[in-house]
Amino acid sequence: MSGAPYACVVADPPWKFGDKLPGKKRGAGKHYNVMSTRDICALRLPPIAPDALLFLWKCSSMLVDAIEVCGAWGFEIKSEIVWCKLTTGEVKALVVSAGADPQRLVDALPLHFGMGRYVRNMHESCLIAVRGKAAGLITNHSQRSVFFAPVGAHSAKPESFYGIVEGMCPGPRVELFARVQRPGWAAIGDSLGSTLDLPLAPSSPSAPTTAAIEDVGAAAEAYAAGKLAEEALAGPDPLALPLPEATTDDTASEGAFDEEGA
Repeated sequence: MSGAPYACVVADPPWKFGDKLPGKKRGAGKHYNVMSTRDICALRLPPIAPDALLFLWKCSSMLVDAIEVCGAWGFEIKSEIVWCKLTTGEVKALVVSAGADPQRLVDALPLHFGMGRYVRNMHESCLIAVRGKAAGLITNHSQRSVFFAPVGAHSAKPESFYGIVEGMCPGPRVELFARVQRPGWAAIGDSLGSTLDLPLAPSSPSAPTTAAIEDVGAAAEAYAAGKLAEEALAGPDPLALPLPEATTDDTASEGAFDEEGA
């Protein structure tokens, strides 16, 4: 594994779905260990360069979760690559004459007929997110946002995808949740005997770690700053102002407090 911080990160997290599919093979949890979005966000990542690209595979039903993970890892989403799935590597023979319905060309492709509660999925999306000035890392500005490739083993991504990434970013590269070791890549994954760790909780509430103390201090400062901002926007508290001199018209004072309470 390269000692330099990684400028290119590929991750295909083991997302934990909320539903449970019947059968012995249906559902991600029957093929590998899944993780909650909260745990994925909290993972200790390998060293990442200040300017870096993240290619994060997501599930259609977990877009919000993928956005949350990108933010937790310190990346900002910029684009995506879409994998259109084929059942085989061959395209059915069809001659499309000039002016023919483009749908006929689509129908000629052996498109994958996947699962889905609303539509039958035939694609997967990979978010492209950046840290720092990562646009300068792109070496191929001709890459299209869609590619076609046949479906392999459950959740496995096609080899052509890795060729796309290698053509876009020179590295150093690392794949998280990897299944195989590829030449020129660092790889971390259960299948390879290596894992990403979750932060350890303090052994005793009376002896917090230095990191925990810094986190609490930062949170306290943020909270205090937020309270000051709220107070500045809200204006002075009527209850904290000097009471007006007594008058015979009590309804005026009652009305002022009624409006504040409303």
